[in-house]
Order: sequence, then structure tokens, then C-alpha cells
Amino acid sequence: MTTKKLARSYSNEFKESIVSLSQTGQSANSLAKEYKVSVSTIRKWIQQADPTNRHVLSLRERELVKENKRLKEENTILKRSAVLLAKN
Repeated sequence: MTTKKLARSYSNEFKESIVSLSQTGQSANSLAKEYKVSVSTIRKWIQQADPTNRHVLSLRERELVKENKRLKEENTILKRSAVLLAKN
């Protein structure tokens, strides 16, 4: 006979508090033991809260990240050009 685990639902406030605790230096393992949540669930919440994580970004957000990267590269090129022009 097999037993099925029921999926637990956690409030957004709880998830945010766990993520903020992890940002203060507590490990996912210690948080899992203390709050009786699986380590993989806590790691997933931490990844989802990371704004640079491309796996949880929407299409528009990914486009913005790509554009931001391109603009930074252009800015670097322009700064270098300005330095070269100032030397001449």
C-alpha cells in the first residue's frame, strides 16, 4: 500500500520570511529543520526570490535584462571612446 503526501500550501508572507532569514546567513538546511519545510522547497523559494534568476523571469523581464546588458556594453564602449578622443 502506498501513501501519497499531500502538498502543503504556504502563505507568501511565510515564504518571504524564510527567504529573508536565508539572506541573513541561515542555511537552507537549518531553516528546513527549524520550520519543518523541505530543503528543496526552501531552495526553490530562494531561487524564485532572486531577481537575476532567468528561470523565473517573464518574457518581458528577460527582454529588459538583455537590453540592460546591451546598454551597459554600449556605455562602456562610449566611455572608452571618450578617453581615446580626450588623449588626441
